[in-house]
Amino acid sequence: MLDFDIDLTKLKQAAPILTPEERERAWKEQRRGKITASMAHVLVKEARKKGEMSETAKSYLMQVAAERLGAYDENDYTSPAMQWGKDHELEAVAAIEKYADIKIHKTGAKQEFVYNKKLFIGATPDGVFKKGRANIGVEIKCPKPKQHLEYIGIKNHDDLKNIAPEYYWQVLSGMLATGYKRWLFASYDPRFEKEGHRLHYIFIFFDQVKEDVDLLKNKLKMANLYIDRIVSDV
Repeated sequence: MLDFDIDLTKLKQAAPILTPEERERAWKEQRRGKITASMAHVLVKEARKKGEMSETAKSYLMQVAAERLGAYDENDYTSPAMQWGKDHELEAVAAIEKYADIKIHKTGAKQEFVYNKKLFIGATPDGVFKKGRANIGVEIKCPKPKQHLEYIGIKNHDDLKNIAPEYYWQVLSGMLATGYKRWLFASYDPRFEKEGHRLHYIFIFFDQVKEDVDLLKNKLKMANLYIDRIVSDV
């Protein structure tokens, strides 16, 4: 019989195992009342008057303000296209790891919401990895075939901005939230016959998009002030 002398005070309490539904609720709670990367594109949308925010941006910020006041809409709709993306995201991760020869962490249920309090922006990278000393974020899309075919034409950050601007601003927001200077954007669709057509990815570098990053910072500052005014006036 083995005799172990264990100091129970030094044992770490195991983290509770959450169901997918519980993880989803916890993630939504973390995002509540915060501007998030997936909606950053509405902030840079041109308004009718220079120096103001668009009506689309104001509508979104009103929703964020309501969340800060405790009101939250739980009736989120998941479309078939969105569910397809969720169902194939880890498959896309495996494909990226294979072709880029990297190991991606914090994927799927292990994804983490990151919030930058100074810049008022939060993001949930689809994964993160290291290349040399650099931390790199990952944004994965699993779109419809015709959209994937269009995304295959994206060769650099300018193409991403022109073809899928909402994802361009999402990537830049991810950089601001995490502090990472590089991001991998990928599109994946396993329905294409040739394996080489199923995955397409590019790297976005902070130094190449700095002008737009500065624009986004200003828009985020304006947006947070707008939310503060709404909340304080209630």
